[in-house]
Amino acid sequence: MAEDNDNKESSPELPGVIVPADSEGTPPAAAIPDAGEAAGADAEKAAMVEQAKSRVAAVKDSLAAAGTPKPPVKKKDEGPKPSDASGHSLVKKLKSQFNGAVGEAVEFVGQITIRIDGTR
Repeated sequence: MAEDNDNKESSPELPGVIVPADSEGTPPAAAIPDAGEAAGADAEKAAMVEQAKSRVAAVKDSLAAAGTPKPPVKKKDEGPKPSDASGHSLVKKLKSQFNGAVGEAVEFVGQITIRIDGTR
């Protein structure tokens, strides 16, 4: 058994490849992969690169779709607006009592505001 270890040694470059002791370190022909196997590895690597490229393209597309402008936001309905209250019964009563001193009358959110002219 000692003879088996003397005749063969493991190659430091390729683990598991046994090289005869009298050779100069080149692996035997059996240790070199066939051209088909090397081409298969290249094809596998190329396929992995193509998959990565397609994933990157998909991410770019999803980011571009997210960046498209959204439709404008619908404006909220406007709040209550003041309305003319000159036809209100209280305003009419005050106008008749104060002989033209009552000016503009406005109703806003259920409240009546009456301006009184103080120069008369």
